[in-house]
Amino acid sequence: MKAEAALKSAQANLKKEQVALADMSIKAPFSGIIAARNVNPGEMAGTQNTLLSLVNLSQVVIGTGVDEETINRLEANQSVKVKVSAIPGKEFPGKITNIAPAMEPQTKTYPVKIQIDNQEQLLKPGMFAEVVIDMRR
Repeated sequence: MKAEAALKSAQANLKKEQVALADMSIKAPFSGIIAARNVNPGEMAGTQNTLLSLVNLSQVVIGTGVDEETINRLEANQSVKVKVSAIPGKEFPGKITNIAPAMEPQTKTYPVKIQIDNQEQLLKPGMFAEVVIDMRR
């Protein structure tokens, strides 16, 4: 009887410690590369601070804006070409993934998102791009 109680107590303590260990582990919601580490090993981490910046460069999204004369001529999944001055002589095929239904008051443009396959990881966050949209539709 006493041994059974000691066993149950030990099992309960084991579960408690396993939960505590799991709470100390950090798992990313997707695979990628750590772009910035804001907390060093051994430092206390809080819920209000960003610990790490994780990026997945296999696909990138370009945000751009179009004027009111163009917005109604765009369609989701429409193909576009993207040129990046940092990578001369290369065009990247992309697809429109999101077209905002409302204009941004500050820029007077409609936000559009374009997704590009970047398996070679040539494109990096912060690079400037020129989006070429075929308007002969």
